[in-house]
Amino acid sequence: MVQSIGIWTQTLEHLTYTISRVCALGDAKNYVFTAKKDLIEYRGHKFYYEKIENFSNVKFLDQCDEVELDWLYIQLSFISSMSDLLKCAKQDKHVCIFSSSKKFTYLKTLFYKLKEIVKYAPVTLRAEKVFLPNGFYKLDIYGIWYKKYYLGFDVHSNFLDDIALFNKLFDSS
Repeated sequence: MVQSIGIWTQTLEHLTYTISRVCALGDAKNYVFTAKKDLIEYRGHKFYYEKIENFSNVKFLDQCDEVELDWLYIQLSFISSMSDLLKCAKQDKHVCIFSSSKKFTYLKTLFYKLKEIVKYAPVTLRAEKVFLPNGFYKLDIYGIWYKKYYLGFDVHSNFLDDIALFNKLFDSS
């Protein structure tokens, strides 16, 4: 049975590209839920939109309720609309979240993670997994409830697209 995987994000960024690329390698039906290419002012949105468009098995949609997914990955940000997130998350079988990736001091990060959990409670409380781009802390708010994963650094898309750059990335000489 072919699985369906969706990524919901307010704006496309390098992380969205990397996740989409990995999903596109398999035989799943892949969807990216975001605003149309020209509706977001952030220049990276259009850049990554055009790169992701080249993947044969990834489809862009601006409404989540058009498709029922097996897995929904949500990239949280402090500009995310709660109503859009709720529409996406309530109908899908499994929900995972990517915590926002701003890097602050330890106490400020704890405060923002708590704020994130509370602000998006209907979605964050339903999540099965949490991906943390900045690593683990000794006391991590998400660690209390969720199975969490450290993402590590994200390779720039040019190193994934250009085989010569990819080879240089792993060249030990």
